[in-house]
Amino acid sequence: MIFPFTQETDKNLSKEKQEVSQLQFLATCIQNGIPAPINYFDVEIKEKILDNIEVTVGPFVSDGNRTIIDLLLKEYTKHYNLKESIFKDKIQKPKR
Repeated sequence: MIFPFTQETDKNLSKEKQEVSQLQFLATCIQNGIPAPINYFDVEIKEKILDNIEVTVGPFVSDGNRTIIDLLLKEYTKHYNLKESIFKDKIQKPKR
């Protein structure tokens, strides 16, 4: 996994142990209601996995963004299943 992560980890640890440490920190943030220090994370995915991927879009995704996702999947995968969230039209959009 690759994060834009600000939490310092012990540089003497292996890369795998550093990532585990970061995930543990994120889990602690979530459990304690503390905003995590990241806005997104990237995951390395083997190319053959993308050739048979299922993607579920969030309940508030716009038609335009759904079209973009569909076009990206058509471009970069051989077979895909694009699904709607089971929560679409069932929950209210949060007021922020």
